[in-house]
Amino acid sequence: MMHGLDVANLTESLPANGYCNPEIFRRERDRIFRRSWHFICPEAELGESGQYVASDISGQSIVVCRDQSHRLRGYLNACRHRASPVCIKPAGKRTHFTCPYHAWSYDLDGQLLNAPGFDRDFDKTGYRLFPVRVETWNSLVFACLDTQCQRLNEWLGGAVRLAEQSPGVLEMEFHVRLSNTFMANWKNYSDNSAEGHHLATIHRDLSRSLMSEIRITAHEDGQYGRI
Repeated sequence: MMHGLDVANLTESLPANGYCNPEIFRRERDRIFRRSWHFICPEAELGESGQYVASDISGQSIVVCRDQSHRLRGYLNACRHRASPVCIKPAGKRTHFTCPYHAWSYDLDGQLLNAPGFDRDFDKTGYRLFPVRVETWNSLVFACLDTQCQRLNEWLGGAVRLAEQSPGVLEMEFHVRLSNTFMANWKNYSDNSAEGHHLATIHRDLSRSLMSEIRITAHEDGQYGRI
C-alpha cells in the first residue's frame, strides 16, 4: 500500500522490554498520560445540567458534569472522607453526588453539602471534591489531571487544522460507543497505526475502497504529552 519507502532512513523499533517492562509502563503513566489531555465524551452527552460522565485517566477515576449554571466541571471521582467513588454508574443525571459509603453529599459545583456524623462546627468548605481541568474542542469534552499542562488547543497542535478540513462533530450523528480491551502495550497500537502495510490483509474492504496509496505523515506540533 505504501510505495517509495526510503529503506535507508528506517528507524528501528524500541527494544522488546519497552513493551513489557512494568516499571517503564509505570513511568509512562505518570509522565505521559497523567500529564496529557484525554477525550471523555461528546459534548452532547452533557447537554443538560446535572448530566455526568464517569471516566478513567491512567488509573484515576474522574467525573465530568454540567453544574446548575450549565458550566462544565471535572472532579476526581473520590469522596473526601474515605475516597469511595461518588459516582458508581458510568453516566447519568444527578442533582448532587452522594458517596455510597458514608453518605457524604456534594453539590454539582463540588461543594460538600452534608457530612453525616460530624458536628455542626465541622467546616465543610474545606472538603470540596478535588477539581480536574476540563475543556472542549470541536464539540468534544476533554479532561487533564495536570495543572501545568498547556491548554487543550495548544496541546492538540496540527490536529486542529486537520479537523477543519472535515465536517464538525455537530454535523454528525452519534451512532455507538465501542470499548475494546486487549493484552497489548499502548505502543503496539501506536506502532500499528503508524503504517498501512496491514490494510491489504486485515482491512481488505477498506483497502479495496481506497482510490490511491496510503501515506502516513507525522506532525511535529502535536504530542502525547510532556516527558
